Amino acid sequence: GGKSKRSNLLLNMNHLSSDGYQTYNFQSRYGGDAKYQFRINDHTILTGYTSIMQLSANTPNVKGPTRAQVAQFGDNYLLSGNPADANYWKYSWYQIPSDFDYIGINSELGHGWRIEDKVYTDRYYNHQQYNGSTITPTSGTDKLNSYRKYGNAFSAVQDSKWGTLRTGFWYELAYTDRFQTPTDPRTWIDAAIPNFHEKFITQSAQPYAQYEFNVTRRLTFTAGFKFSTYLMHLNQFADNGKTVGNLGG
Repeated sequence: GGKSKRSNLLLNMNHLSSDGYQTYNFQSRYGGDAKYQFRINDHTILTGYTSIMQLSANTPNVKGPTRAQVAQFGDNYLLSGNPADANYWKYSWYQIPSDFDYIGINSELGHGWRIEDKVYTDRYYNHQQYNGSTITPTSGTDKLNSYRKYGNAFSAVQDSKWGTLRTGFWYELAYTDRFQTPTDPRTWIDAAIPNFHEKFITQSAQPYAQYEFNVTRRLTFTAGFKFSTYLMHLNQFADNGKTVGNLGG
């Protein structure tokens, strides 16, 4: 046979939208991913990958319509088309962009050695805005639950007649932002002080090593270790008293 191709690319894109059975319950999704592989030489392959998703919806923060609403408007009723109603459809929004991306390398180094390394990032951003049972400058809620992670996973394996050595490490750094703030559903202007707001950074690290010794053809003995560390840096902002109150005293 001939030589294999040095590179290849895979692309995928999708879109879904729906106005739903229930009134004014819209949803839209855009997504896609791409994977590229490049053969540097006969022993080493470089891979790049990205996956992106954008979800938009205006499903409200309530379970569903009341019995009275179903009796009056029908079983498909959920949200109103009237800005004077507290459940007006423009008073409920979800925005959830997310992605996962990495660059990886696989290489055969000779003498039984092979390595694999991946540097990656991962994002989740769930931003929700919704209204309560009335319409006031603070009847709505502006809510966020989000994080961005950066990591590296490395492994090295060496095979010999004596056995197999496996070693490597995993490291991850994550930034998280979470808040919940009263807001005006007509303008989405937030109140000066939130119900709560917190940011924190976490770090994880796990180096490891093990050796699988070939005692006989049918018997192996394995010994190893793994060290784990987890660090947190927390920042709690002043709020309106629901959680911690005024940090200034």
